Amino acid sequence: MKCRKCGETLKEGAKFCTKCGTRVEDTQAAGAPESQLPPRQTDNGAPQPPKKNHKALAAVLVGIAVIAAGGAAAWKFQKKEPEKDIPEWGMDFDSEEAGQESGPQGPEEPDSYGQTDTERAERPAETAPAESGDAGEAAALSLETTAAAQEEEKPHRYEVVMMDCTWEEAFLDAQARGGYLVHFDTPEEYEQVKEILSSREDAEKLKLWVGGKRLPGEYEYHWVNTDGSFDASVLNSGPYEWAWMKDEPSFRDAGINVDECYMNIFYYKSENRWVWNDVPNDIIAAVSSYKGQVGYICEYE
Repeated sequence: MKCRKCGETLKEGAKFCTKCGTRVEDTQAAGAPESQLPPRQTDNGAPQPPKKNHKALAAVLVGIAVIAAGGAAAWKFQKKEPEKDIPEWGMDFDSEEAGQESGPQGPEEPDSYGQTDTERAERPAETAPAESGDAGEAAALSLETTAAAQEEEKPHRYEVVMMDCTWEEAFLDAQARGGYLVHFDTPEEYEQVKEILSSREDAEKLKLWVGGKRLPGEYEYHWVNTDGSFDASVLNSGPYEWAWMKDEPSFRDAGINVDECYMNIFYYKSENRWVWNDVPNDIIAAVSSYKGQVGYICEYE
């Protein structure tokens, strides 16, 4: 055995170098390699292998497990199919930006009826079927509505009937012919009838009954239906007022002291137009010079 410091050969059992004075134990501890250290001995003297560091090994294993788990989770997250965006109510699907963000989509899955979501959204709302007991009534109502619409579209026909008669006689005679005393329900209809009247050579002499009257003691004129009932329209107010002769209806002729409850139409030169007027039921009895000029307008549907 030699001194670590000066290399002097030392005697067996020496504790210090005789040359430099260095402790022999320090020399042995520093110079001996780890592999040559004697194994630890137990109390009974049997040699034991070096003790392993179990805590360090456990920490390494835990770290490896954590890394492995993190890698598996990351792989699973990457492989997971992205969730589809669910559109909200009111979203603008027509914008180009929305179309670019959504990207191409696969074909829609049809439902049990063979329709996709788009087809279901586009189809019109269904109406509840009629109860079996109501089916006949619904069909009848549909036919009546169709018939009424066709009846309204059918053009009416007008006839000038020259006849020295009272209003009441004209009312009954028109029904006997299959028509009724004319009602001017629209401005267009009124213009059509005026064209017919103006085309006659005796146009300026005509005194013709129309289908309007009032009840004695009342002051509203109405169109009279074939059953004698009154239409709701009030003919001497609102949109009809312009059709009357100036200062008419007067309701009574003070000159001959006769009530005027019936309507007629004639061409009034002073106003250069056809006008409505209220007169007595027997106009020829009131003005005899009208004989041969009286008649009525019959309307046919």
